[in-house]
Formats: sequence, C-alpha cells, structure tokens
Amino acid sequence: MTAASIGVTGAVGGGVLISSDQFGPRNTLVLSDVGNSGILGAKKAPKRTASPTATPRASRTVTPTPTATEAATPATGQAVLDRTAIERIRAEERASRARERLALSDPKAIASGMMGDFGWDSSQFSCLETLWEHESGWNPSATNPSSGAYGIPQALPGEKMAAYGDDWRTNPATQIKWGMNYIADRYSTPCGAWSFWQANNWY
Repeated sequence: MTAASIGVTGAVGGGVLISSDQFGPRNTLVLSDVGNSGILGAKKAPKRTASPTATPRASRTVTPTPTATEAATPATGQAVLDRTAIERIRAEERASRARERLALSDPKAIASGMMGDFGWDSSQFSCLETLWEHESGWNPSATNPSSGAYGIPQALPGEKMAAYGDDWRTNPATQIKWGMNYIADRYSTPCGAWSFWQANNWY
C-alpha cells in the first residue's frame, strides 16, 4: 500500500490520501477527500420527484354560513296608536305654524277664515272688508291721531284688545278676533256694522 498526501486547490478537508487500493484496473488514480467537506466531497442532493402513486392531501372547502336577515315586522297594536298620536301632534304643530305665518302675512285671509266661527257666510266678508278698509286700511299698526283708536278694527282704546292676547299691538289675528266679537255684540253682522258706518261715519 502506497500512501501520500497532496494538496488540492479548493479542498477544505486538509489533504488527499492516495493508496494503492485507489488505483483502478487501468492504473487510474481515484481521489478521495479525507474530510466530509470541500469540492471533492460535495454531493448534490437527489432531486425529489413526486411518486405517481402518491396520494394528494385532502383539501377542505369551507362554505360560509349565510347570515339570517330578520324580516321587518309591521307595527301593530299600541305601536300603531303611539305612531298615530305622534303624527297627529306633528300635524297640529305644522298647522299652528302655518296659522302664525298667515297671521303675519295676510290679515284678510285670517278674517275670511274666522267668518264661520261667528256663523257668518261668505257674503258678509265683503261688508267687513269694506268697513275695515275705511277704518284702518287693514293695517295692524294703524293709529287714529285724534282719538287714539288702534289696529285693524280701530279699538278705542287699543288696550281693549288685550283681553284676546298679549300680542294685540302686533298680531292681526288677535285684533281681528276682538273686532269680530265687537261687531257681533253691537251689530250682529259685518253688513249691519257697515250700514251703521255709512250713516254715521263710525261704528
């Protein structure tokens, strides 16, 4: 057996052992790295291939569970009564605001709407319209410079109208309500008051 140690560039294990046993049948030198590392000792990992008989892993499919939607239930019983009461209150509030806007914008429309409260038909409105046109021009702030009569119906003194509202100085509705009551008590109807005015130039 012949052994020798030679250096091999790139070998990391230290040296190469040569023995007579490493000569092949044709005196071919067979080199063997003494260490397990280095270029000569490096081995490529075998490439793995899938076996044709391999059983694939079972896949699990997750199906989402649909969320149940609660159907809307129509309101019944007390809920319906409560809703109706609320809607009625809101309607009354809207009507009240509408009357307030009307009171500030059109005194004649207010008077026309009050005619039925005194049992007067629409034919009486023309007499009332003419009467108060002569008295104040339907101006809520009209003041007689000599007598001090005030407002649309020319109440004398104007403070009389306070019995129908603290806003008698500015609210046409309050003044008209007082004026209609005054006419009903003294002349029964607006046309009766207008007839008296034509004869006396006051009422």
